[in-house]
Amino acid sequence: AASGVRIIGPNCIGTMNLVDRVYCGFGVGFRNPNLKKGPVAFVSQSGGFAYSVVALADAEGMGFNYIVSAGNEVDITTLELAADFLERAEVEVLVLYLEGVADGQRLRELGERALALGKPILTWKAGNSAIGRAAAESHTASMTADYELYRAAFREGGFIEVRDVHDLVDVTRVFLGRRMPRGPNIAIITTSGGSAVLMADECDRHGLKLPRLADDTIKAIEQYAPKHCSLANPIDLTAQISGNNEDFNRIVELALNDANVDQMIVRYGTVQGAKGAAWANDLAAIVDKAGKPLIVSLGRTPDTAAAAIEVFDTRRVPWVLTPSR
Repeated sequence: AASGVRIIGPNCIGTMNLVDRVYCGFGVGFRNPNLKKGPVAFVSQSGGFAYSVVALADAEGMGFNYIVSAGNEVDITTLELAADFLERAEVEVLVLYLEGVADGQRLRELGERALALGKPILTWKAGNSAIGRAAAESHTASMTADYELYRAAFREGGFIEVRDVHDLVDVTRVFLGRRMPRGPNIAIITTSGGSAVLMADECDRHGLKLPRLADDTIKAIEQYAPKHCSLANPIDLTAQISGNNEDFNRIVELALNDANVDQMIVRYGTVQGAKGAAWANDLAAIVDKAGKPLIVSLGRTPDTAAAAIEVFDTRRVPWVLTPSR
């Protein structure tokens, strides 16, 4: 303190700066020189776990720019690091792994600043049960307050709780799309009836509404849709449309521009190879023009859909791997 040198830790694994490729730490997490860079910063009150999360997210194509293990926070705190990263132009999404913080007011101020900047803080809060709080105290000496206090602070600020690596990856992709829904009305277009049912269930569980499209929209869609398919929302175009990328995208455009629709999920299996890339580019142009969020649920593994995924990442169209996700 007398020298003016600031300290991260102790009892931490280190820091990683993927903007400048500075690996300042130890352990298996620092042995991968090819980690993907991305516009996400991660501050963690766990060391080894943080870098495990980074590796798992990297495997799904999600990159970070800064990762810091805060340790016991004898000097620099998680909230100080978070406040710094939030102000950096190259950071668009902030991720926190939290066991406990000593300054509740600063946590609330951080949330207010996140809302003002339009940058979400994806928060993985642990130590919420009695046994979890005891584990957190022995882990990093974090004295965790009652979980309801944290939830109250999260609700009034720019915090979104996540509970697994998949949540972190998916929610980050959606926010990196930079398109926010104007309301809870969502349309689903798919070529698989089973996935339509799964997605409808999940939308309902999360408070989203599936409105009927306008009659004029349905009439326009009928010109391109296979006969005998369901044009109720969710729209099940069946496998008959597979390979007909042009008509699929026409239907997407008509539905996305419907006044009753605030956002959309599409699930389409035919995304392999160069045709997949062309389909993805056309779809991205439709999304840009409509200005509404659209999430692609892939019907294929990432390796077979690599060309389409590259387009989606470049054009900032979020994609996920399973209907429930």
